[in-house]
Amino acid sequence: MVDPFKDRKDYRTLAARNREAIEAYNQNMLTLLFTVGAVMMFIPLASVPFSKTKGPLLPVYIAVILCFALLVLVARLPALKRYALQALYVGFSIFFIFSIYLSVFHSPDMRATILIGVLCIVPLSFIDRPLRMNLFIAFWVILHTALALIFKARYAFDDAVNTLAFAILGCFFGNHTILIRVRSYEVQRLLIIEGETDSLTGLYNRRKLFETLDNPKTSISGILMIDIDLFKEYNERHGHLAADDAMKALALILRKEEMITFYRYGGEEFVGLCQYGLAKEELHERAEALREAIAQMRLDGPPITVSIGVALSGSEERLSYEAIIELADRAVFAAKQQGRNRVVVDLG
Repeated sequence: MVDPFKDRKDYRTLAARNREAIEAYNQNMLTLLFTVGAVMMFIPLASVPFSKTKGPLLPVYIAVILCFALLVLVARLPALKRYALQALYVGFSIFFIFSIYLSVFHSPDMRATILIGVLCIVPLSFIDRPLRMNLFIAFWVILHTALALIFKARYAFDDAVNTLAFAILGCFFGNHTILIRVRSYEVQRLLIIEGETDSLTGLYNRRKLFETLDNPKTSISGILMIDIDLFKEYNERHGHLAADDAMKALALILRKEEMITFYRYGGEEFVGLCQYGLAKEELHERAEALREAIAQMRLDGPPITVSIGVALSGSEERLSYEAIIELADRAVFAAKQQGRNRVVVDLG
């Protein structure tokens, strides 16, 4: 089948970066497609009493409806949501089997019709690697052609030409549609990153900090406030480039901290949200380790130091996180009053 991707790594890279968005899309399409498919089966089912040709298909219609309904129910189970892609392939396999049955066995004296529609719809319906999707389509085209040669030789050639043409058409537009979708997800992802990230340091910004604090699921042990000592003087004496390089080097150290997520609070101030479960002693140790690592950074200009304030959340819901930030800020002020380049813990 036709594959429009000149660089296969293009899709793989974009898909890896946007895996959650693609999985969510496939989950939604699984529910939508097979709900619609089950409803559509009721149309020919309702015509059974009025048609001699539909009567023998009654068990088939009911079986397809039950299969689609089962797939939709299974897709709603939280533990099975990650298998939405596999469920889509199973569901469309049922569709292909049904279409081939109608073409080859139920109406051998007619050309394939429903199968042609399925060949166009399937590649446009979900997101997966184009090669795998194209091979999936090719399998059913080959199977139908082989069965047509055996059981409906009169129209085998016509069906082979028609199904191949529509399979190529479906795969061509399907592959392009997939790439457009994953590229749109990438654009959305980059816009979100741009809105949440400080451009100089690569850390989350103040906006993201307060979005995190407003999230009811956020649970933290404490907050670190870091302020670069005498940074305005450093900037004036050594220039903006040296100051920016120092800021970037500091941010690199902060990003390596696994138990604390840091945000640029503004200017030369940074806030760290400590994961729930860290005790007072461990928070103090980590803050001291960060202070020492920053003081030992190798810079083109002279070294910098930081004052760090630590505020604990405590076991009671007596303080808002904004109030804890104020406590950490007060601890930073105390650290500067005590001579800078030190850690102060404010117990509130």
